[in-house]
Amino acid sequence: MIELYARMNEVYCNIQTKFENELTSIMSDEYFMFLENLFLFHDVPSHLLNFELLNIVLNNLKTVSKNPQKETYVPFLPKIYHLAVFVLTKIGFPSKGNHPSCYFSKIDFDDDLEFGSFVGQMRSGGCELIRQMFDYNFTATSRIILSDFSEDLHAWSQGDYKDNSFCLSIESKSLALTTFLSKMCLKEPNDQLITVSEQLHAIFTFCIQDCEHEQNCVVLNSLLSVVSSLFHFWFEHQQTFVRVVKLIFNCLYFQVQNADDRKSAYLVHRHASSLFLSKTVEHYDLFVSFYDDFSPILWQCFQDTQVDKGCRSAILESLVVLTAHVPEPSRTETLMNLLQLPIESLKSHVELHLKDIGTLLRLLDLQTFKDSFTQWEVMIEFKFATTSISGYLRRLLNFIYHKPSSDCNAASDDSLSNFAVSAVNLVAPSIMKAVRVFHELHSPEVKASFCDELKSALELSEPDRRNLLGIQQALVEASESSEKTPLHRIQNYIKEVHNNLIQALSACVLLYVSEIDREPSLAQDFMLTFFHNLDSLSNVFVGSIIKFFLGPLKDKCPEQYHESILVPTLKQSYALLFRRLSKDWITFSDKNACQNDSDKDTDEEVLEDLFLRRNTRALLHIIEQVSIVALNQEDTCKSEQQGSDAAENDSEMKDASVRFRCAIIPSALQPRQELKPFAHLMFQDDSFYETVLLLMLNAFIWPDTASSTKAVNIFWPLFQPTIRKEPPADVIKLVFTQLLKGYQLNEYSTASSALLLTLIFKFYVSLRPRYQVIRQILQEVPEINVKVLDEFESKLFQSYTEGQDLQVEKKMKDCLRNILKGIVGRPLSSMYHQGINVRELPKLQPSFKKEPRSLDYTEDVNLEHFFTSQK
Repeated sequence: MIELYARMNEVYCNIQTKFENELTSIMSDEYFMFLENLFLFHDVPSHLLNFELLNIVLNNLKTVSKNPQKETYVPFLPKIYHLAVFVLTKIGFPSKGNHPSCYFSKIDFDDDLEFGSFVGQMRSGGCELIRQMFDYNFTATSRIILSDFSEDLHAWSQGDYKDNSFCLSIESKSLALTTFLSKMCLKEPNDQLITVSEQLHAIFTFCIQDCEHEQNCVVLNSLLSVVSSLFHFWFEHQQTFVRVVKLIFNCLYFQVQNADDRKSAYLVHRHASSLFLSKTVEHYDLFVSFYDDFSPILWQCFQDTQVDKGCRSAILESLVVLTAHVPEPSRTETLMNLLQLPIESLKSHVELHLKDIGTLLRLLDLQTFKDSFTQWEVMIEFKFATTSISGYLRRLLNFIYHKPSSDCNAASDDSLSNFAVSAVNLVAPSIMKAVRVFHELHSPEVKASFCDELKSALELSEPDRRNLLGIQQALVEASESSEKTPLHRIQNYIKEVHNNLIQALSACVLLYVSEIDREPSLAQDFMLTFFHNLDSLSNVFVGSIIKFFLGPLKDKCPEQYHESILVPTLKQSYALLFRRLSKDWITFSDKNACQNDSDKDTDEEVLEDLFLRRNTRALLHIIEQVSIVALNQEDTCKSEQQGSDAAENDSEMKDASVRFRCAIIPSALQPRQELKPFAHLMFQDDSFYETVLLLMLNAFIWPDTASSTKAVNIFWPLFQPTIRKEPPADVIKLVFTQLLKGYQLNEYSTASSALLLTLIFKFYVSLRPRYQVIRQILQEVPEINVKVLDEFESKLFQSYTEGQDLQVEKKMKDCLRNILKGIVGRPLSSMYHQGINVRELPKLQPSFKKEPRSLDYTEDVNLEHFFTSQK
């Protein structure tokens, strides 16, 4: 079968090549006959064959779209649509036999790894085919997709075809419709979409009331995705909009009779609550107009203990968003009422179960966890409290610092800011205590007291480890099996609760900036909490602090508090984190130096190295974001012109070495970044500035190419204040030595070594006239050619004496690279490489062009002779 299909593909290529030269004949009968025969392979139950067919049709659609007669291809669109639906339909793993769809995967695949890598390509190809149909003919594609989806909804609402295959068909068609709607922006009502909207209302009602079939869960999940894509259409149909929103609320109460299917119902609840929250944040102005209709239902869902706690947290965030935008005097009272339930739960659990590290260990005891359902309920209740408070504070923070310009009432009202301070006073003490206790879990003394089963509780869960390590083998099976184990639940619990606490405490800092500005000692209390027991924390939890505390702080801290809050906070944070990173990188280097070639890192060591690299890059990225803004070409020219004008008027530029530096640096080497105001505040604090410089200099030599590249990009503009202060020779020696070490370590990275070479060239050209130590360092390079170095410097000085600006030419960099070749060494593959000796072949005879025949126009020439055919 595969050989036959390969032959058909070859025939297609031949026909395609033939018709590319004859665009007017591309829709010939021969071509139609070929396509008819080609689609016969769609009936073969092989996903490999259908995937090959999909690629042929996809390329064909792109070619036909450029033809003037492309509308004649419309009769094939239904077959193309059914091909896309077939490819998008989920099928089971070949190693399983618990579903009829596993039969299809066993036809083509023998193991789960090969199947898993293929499924992603197949489903993305099906979505791309739907998008290509949209670009080819919107009207015909819309009619085909909507009518087919409408027929299936009608059949399902009548109780027909309630089996797994039809359920999977609806799921795949929902994905196709969602893909189609994602490219569709309706400006006028569409009759077919109105019909689909009415049928969606009917099918939602039918599935929610019918609790006997598990398939209703799959259908509801698929239809919620369609509802998300149709939201922009319902904005102009307010009655339909209200009905659909209420149906989403009803999905939160959807239950199934079979206890084994409760997980499917749980996915419906989470999908509905997350959908409502995302649409509330995105279109708050429309939801606020129906606040009186929605708020009672939201309150009921939030207070109902039968609703899943994760859904209640999402509903709480939606209520905060809506209430904050409602221009009424009592909104602060409403917000306080919303906070009462989670804050009471948080305080009670902190007092009972987080009073000290001993109480937390008793809560996490695996021996009692296996037999005690109450223990798990307590953990879930505390997780609900932390999730709710974190979401509550973050939504309140986003509204206060990112008010919409049209919200004049909110912009002039300070009541919410005062309320935020009072809310922080309520929640901050409990959150700070909980963070300290969770950080104590990582202490060596506490970890030594863990039982054998609990020792891996602070590590990543097995599914997370597999995803980070890129292990695709049996991902679904691994997640399903490990999710049921008590250890996996505790691992996820510790990670998620810690992230919630860090996010909540970060929001407290930002909401409390006015109080911290008046009383700086409060900032010290927060800092001691964030970095409590930092040396014992794993890199995973350190990364959470960087991501959820320092990231939001640099993005959302008001500009008026940069000097009093942001600079001191980042100063202390970077001092602690730089010390921690330096210690980890030294450990990493020592481990590699002592490791034999036969030794292999464990998965845990690989993950620690991975998060160490991520944390280093994150700190460098934060410095770049707060200090440097990239300029476009026009702004760069203006900045350079302003800089040159200022240089001419500066008295310090009278020095010969300084004049040499300005004349010799070409415009291509001038920094194309501009410093933000925060950078100047950082320069004023010598301790903070020194920490940042040391971080960048060490990033050059740490064995991580991405960190080195990031440091190279931001080093030169941030080093300018040091150059202006005329630093001592020891500082220049340290910096230049680190640059050379970084160039040596990144020799096999083309991009990083090229950037480092450019930075070394900048550094040399700018500071060589004033610091003889730079030449002394270069003279110590192994295999240095002093004559080449002298020639290089003479060219630089000559360009200055002649008054010509030096252009960044490739030969200058090649010369510098030749000077530094002694520190990079040679690749192992080239050390034993023998030259290729080609035999001396005889020279080819030169070809001579024939002289063109000349016509003597003076004679009477018979022109008809030139156009007659010669036999």
